[in-house]
Amino acid sequence: MAPDEFPDDPTDTLRRAWQGQPGPAAPPSLDDVRRRAGQFSRRMLWRNAIEYAAGAFVIPLVAVDIVRGGFNGLVDVGNVLLILGCSYVLFHMYRSAAARALPGEIGMVDALSFHRAEIARQRDLLTSVWRWYLLPFMPGIVVVLIGRGVARPEQWPRAAGTLVGALALAVFIDWVNRRAAQRLQRDIDALDRLASGAETTLAGPEPPSLVERLTMWAILAFSVVVVLVIVAQLLGLIPPTFSWRR
Repeated sequence: MAPDEFPDDPTDTLRRAWQGQPGPAAPPSLDDVRRRAGQFSRRMLWRNAIEYAAGAFVIPLVAVDIVRGGFNGLVDVGNVLLILGCSYVLFHMYRSAAARALPGEIGMVDALSFHRAEIARQRDLLTSVWRWYLLPFMPGIVVVLIGRGVARPEQWPRAAGTLVGALALAVFIDWVNRRAAQRLQRDIDALDRLASGAETTLAGPEPPSLVERLTMWAILAFSVVVVLVIVAQLLGLIPPTFSWRR
């Protein structure tokens, strides 16, 4: 007989109560992992696109400054170093930070392993941002500021203040990137718990903090304004604020 033919059976009441409770969440499917990996890959793709676009502006602008700014040995050497530093950063991003899509023919275990490896690779890039992203610009900045101070001795205080500001900005960018790396590490830990069976659900990625989002938009806005001002000065639309060379 079917159990529901005994409505007064206490064990049947317990069974019905248990069945009415929310059970454990279903484990993630391969489509869920593909969706998560695709979202992560697109985020990295947009980030890299912004960096490439910035490099596409910076390198020509520095080159124009070399050609049109008049001869100044140290400033020109510093500008060349800036171009080399920016080129190295873009090459390193192309080689090590490129967004990689999840392969088409791949099983569940391999998909999770691939997604984890991609997050770990981006985490490692963020934790080493000082070495490959910030440091390559420093020799050029220092040499340019020294050259401008030599050309205009009255501008030494401005040059020193610019260097201090650049170092402070570099330290802040490194701090923000390390916070982002910690967020990615928490995503990796969640995937490890899923692989070990400690969890049965694929938690959503932790969103960037308010500090990270505000910093990203502030740096982007500042960069756009600086580029527009420099372009306007080079085109003669507005006068230069001051001349370092003459």
